[in-house]
Amino acid sequence: MNPNRYVFLLFLMGILFSYNAYSQCGDIRLNNQQEINDFIKNYGTCSEVDNLTIRDRDNDIVNFDSLYHITRVNDHLDLRNITNSKEKNISGLKNLRYVNQLSYGLLNVRGFFSALDTIDQLSLASNEGSFAQFRHLKHIERYLSINLTTTTCSTEEMPSFTTGEDFDITFSKLVGTSYSTAYRDCVAAVASKFDFSKNISLTLFPVDSFNLDWFPLPDELRNLSFAYHQNSDLSSISKITALKSLNIKNDLGGNNYGAGLSHIEEMDAISLGNINIEGIDYNALLPNLKRVNYGFTLSWDNFVDNLDFLEGVKAPEPTDPKTWAYLVQIRDNPKLRNCNVSFLCEVLKKYPDEVVISNNAGLCTKAEVLKYCATVSTSDTDEKEITLSPNPVMDYIRIKGMDKVMQYEIYNACGINMMSGMTDSDIQVDHLSDGMYFIQLRSESGAIISRKFVKM
Repeated sequence: MNPNRYVFLLFLMGILFSYNAYSQCGDIRLNNQQEINDFIKNYGTCSEVDNLTIRDRDNDIVNFDSLYHITRVNDHLDLRNITNSKEKNISGLKNLRYVNQLSYGLLNVRGFFSALDTIDQLSLASNEGSFAQFRHLKHIERYLSINLTTTTCSTEEMPSFTTGEDFDITFSKLVGTSYSTAYRDCVAAVASKFDFSKNISLTLFPVDSFNLDWFPLPDELRNLSFAYHQNSDLSSISKITALKSLNIKNDLGGNNYGAGLSHIEEMDAISLGNINIEGIDYNALLPNLKRVNYGFTLSWDNFVDNLDFLEGVKAPEPTDPKTWAYLVQIRDNPKLRNCNVSFLCEVLKKYPDEVVISNNAGLCTKAEVLKYCATVSTSDTDEKEITLSPNPVMDYIRIKGMDKVMQYEIYNACGINMMSGMTDSDIQVDHLSDGMYFIQLRSESGAIISRKFVKM
């Protein structure tokens, strides 16, 4: 045989062998104890696998002894569906060192992951001390999810792991589960392991009767997400001072937001939606908001009827708006009849193609907002000069920056006109009830400048 042809055939056989080995080690499913026992016979060359899923379809899995070859799972290791009551020995995974995504939910366990030190994403849902099997874990890079309804954990058994620079911690607590001090202790134990100088995100999804005081909210918390939450005390969000993004979806009612994000004046992104059981007072939730840098979404809210909480808020000015699908979305809100706020005027003027206003009620359409914006002052000088003092106010509110008499109208948070007249400086408001109000000043040319204030 031609030597060159011989070399080529050997090369081709090597490629085919490598391909078969890679394919064999790609996605592996083990459905019972016998398939685990046959792992070496069937997959003996696989020290690394992409996906390993173990399903206890015969209700007989008790040990992982034949899995000692595995050192790495590059994608997903799924250990959630082994629910028989027999004792299970996981020591067979003694050489496993790295898992990209680990879903763990084993019961009645003996042994531990003796070499596993790095996980990219870890999801825990077990009726036992889940962290006890991870005693040598040193690092979780991106994500940790804990089901408080089933997981117990304590400071004593929890490993001292580090996290990546951008890290998301998610707590869930199934609807209908009663309060337990074990929940509080587990949350506190997990929180004690974090370095909050990093970019930490907190997600509650779903939770019932959760108390946010269990988690020591740091000044450095950057991202906060609530979804499918009910009957929870979230009032401690008023402690947060540096939040960059807020996401609220599917508020199931009975939640207490307290004084809201009272320290937050500027945020990168806000997303609010699927509010169909109980309305949220957005004026109380975002009482001091002055700027949204990148994106705002309000969708599928069955209660909101105005956007007064956005009046005077500076609209997004991203460096590259095309990197966002849409900067602002106001859509599918069946009771939202009026969208006339300076926030939308500003963003429509700068980025008209990156704004969606659709499928709302009444006059809350893009065309109607543009009509309104045509009558509103767009003078940066006017906007900067007109200020209210004091704010909050008790008796008289002084309008600074006026150089002539202007017509004014004052509306409450529901959009009802409470008073109107002409002024060149002070307006007596001591007869107004405590709460949030909006004042509109109209010049001789018809231009409107809007401001909000709090009456105490």
